[in-house]
Amino acid sequence: MRVSATRVDCPAKSRFQPHDPVCCGVVVAVHVRGPRLYSYTYRCDGRWRDPGAFVQPAIMRPRRRYRINEDEADWLVYEINERNRYGIPRFGVKRDEFIP
Repeated sequence: MRVSATRVDCPAKSRFQPHDPVCCGVVVAVHVRGPRLYSYTYRCDGRWRDPGAFVQPAIMRPRRRYRINEDEADWLVYEINERNRYGIPRFGVKRDEFIP
């Protein structure tokens, strides 16, 4: 769910749910600041009826900056720098920032 022009929060299902009903496990917040991308998570509880109910715009946590480690994932360098069909910014691995 879009919270602002630079922040999107997305509820996600927990990885370990052996039975129904499906519940929200965590909300992942992604925040664009200039050419940099940051993310953080916060907890959510409850049945999965309205995903928007789990998003809490007032929550702001310490963020982690998104980076690519070329030594561990050299194949990602080529894939990430390719233009995409969704029109979203690409990550410039050499400059370590997003290309609008």
